[in-house]
Amino acid sequence: MIVDVKFQENGCTFDADFGEVQTASDGGFERGYESGSEVGYKDGENSAYTIDDIALRNIERDIVITAGEVVDNAFYKVPLIASVTSNTVKSLGNSSFIECTSLKKAIIPNCTKIGNYSFSGCTSLAQIDVDSLLTIGTGAFQHDIALKSIVLPKATDINANGFVNCTILDTVILRTNTICKLVNSSAFNGTPIINGTGYIYVPRALLSDDDETKDYRRATNWSRYAAQFRAIEDYPDICGG
Repeated sequence: MIVDVKFQENGCTFDADFGEVQTASDGGFERGYESGSEVGYKDGENSAYTIDDIALRNIERDIVITAGEVVDNAFYKVPLIASVTSNTVKSLGNSSFIECTSLKKAIIPNCTKIGNYSFSGCTSLAQIDVDSLLTIGTGAFQHDIALKSIVLPKATDINANGFVNCTILDTVILRTNTICKLVNSSAFNGTPIINGTGYIYVPRALLSDDDETKDYRRATNWSRYAAQFRAIEDYPDICGG
């Protein structure tokens, strides 16, 4: 079941089957945030919305978020979220879904920024759709041991430790026609890419033998992975048309 997360002027409303939304004064939270903690959200007009807690019962849930932004720590270690979908979210705050260990899928096609540690420790995360993503924060996907591939059509910045210890990540596809900035060469430590059995697929034009400014293999911090670059055009079965 998809649960619609609706944001209202004085708080947050969930579908009744999702669980209860309680305030700090209610007490008795089953799981999730401790009593008294507060979660904030903002829509496209930067109006603030808050709730105190989410009781998820003992059933995995799929949620749809209709806000424009998910702020820092919004779903910090909340259990039993199976998937997140949003066509409206433009940015995820730091640690927004950190250690949501049941989270298997995140579909956020219009999100342009994923904050530091946003999906860190999401050990079941196997699918992430981020068609508009520009910036990947520090440690955003570290320790996501179920993540085997990721497509980044528009990425411009990958920060330190972005994919550290993603132990089965063997396919990264970067489609932009300019070299994505890699802030630190540690981004793919603990992955098949650093071990020589995974690959980074980029446009052929960015594997230029003649122009160093258009060659990922010689670019700052990317040079550590020089042997693992492949041209997208040569692998249609992996990269698509």
